[in-house]
Amino acid sequence: MDSLCLDEELICAVCRDIFTEPVTLPCGHNYCEECVNELKRSVHSVQDGDATSPLLKKNTVLYNIIEKYRRQRDGGVECSVCKGQQKLAAEKSSWQKRFSLDLVQERRAVRLRTEKLSRLKTRLLQAHEGLLQALSITDPLALLQVNHKWRILGNAVLKTQSAGRSFSFKDIILNAASAHPRLGLNADRSAVWVTTEGASGPGDSESSEALYWVLGEIPFTRGVHHWEVSVAAVPSWAIGVAYGSVQDPAAGGGSLGRDELSWALSYCSSKRQFCAQHSWLCFCFSDSAMGIPDTVGVFLDIDSGFLSFYDAVSMGHLYTFYCDIQAPVYPVFCLGAESMGGGSHYKNLPLNFVYW
Repeated sequence: MDSLCLDEELICAVCRDIFTEPVTLPCGHNYCEECVNELKRSVHSVQDGDATSPLLKKNTVLYNIIEKYRRQRDGGVECSVCKGQQKLAAEKSSWQKRFSLDLVQERRAVRLRTEKLSRLKTRLLQAHEGLLQALSITDPLALLQVNHKWRILGNAVLKTQSAGRSFSFKDIILNAASAHPRLGLNADRSAVWVTTEGASGPGDSESSEALYWVLGEIPFTRGVHHWEVSVAAVPSWAIGVAYGSVQDPAAGGGSLGRDELSWALSYCSSKRQFCAQHSWLCFCFSDSAMGIPDTVGVFLDIDSGFLSFYDAVSMGHLYTFYCDIQAPVYPVFCLGAESMGGGSHYKNLPLNFVYW
């Protein structure tokens, strides 16, 4: 406590440091000689002329007390060069350490962000190359085109010497248990259409924009998959993939692509537009630029994380989702209420999907 009081008595009121070359003013107050001279210079500058300076008297008694105090505090002889600068040097060192730490942390954060962007760029490039390869008409991806002879082969396994991949062709079978009550399926569950059986009665006035969907029977867990769907003359439809926990179609029907559980590309002939939807994101575009496809191809690469739609006849690109699929997904097919009647069928045509 006594040491603290002594510190306060030996501090200059101007520089807030221990006195250096203390002098006493006529009023009896003590200051550092340099502090007084600095104040005198500033006063002269403001007054733009000479001013009467107070008579300064060196306070040798106080000077000796300070010297003894410094030696006792520092345990040795004070350096005449750095005298009065210990506090400043300590603060400078503290700020340098703090700045260095902040700089290291910022560099680490920048490096992590750069690495993350680099991985994302690599992933997108791989996805782009995979899509170009998938849409190529050269072997073996020409097998993905509508070709009747491969439908005859059924489950034949094809191997390519270049990639060393095996291809297996299977028909997509629709899951009747997942179908909305307004949907009808054929005997082999390869086609679906809207019926009147699930309506509440002859006066049923359900909106023409209502959507009814059905899941495929077999889930996709990893790898690459491809299937094609005939949508010729179907006025409104949606195609995509969904987790098995997606909303019960009988409970709401039209939620496909409007939550975190599904990705879908839809088309509405009355609006003449496509819409790509997932969660709260929705991107709509006109059909004037690319026309209306008769057959839509779907290319899903779970490992690379993208889902692409294209015109299976012209090979024109429609839309691509970049998605992080964490669980098995099912192909999903959806029809609008305006598709009811007229014998409109929404079905898969050739070899429905390919995986390797």
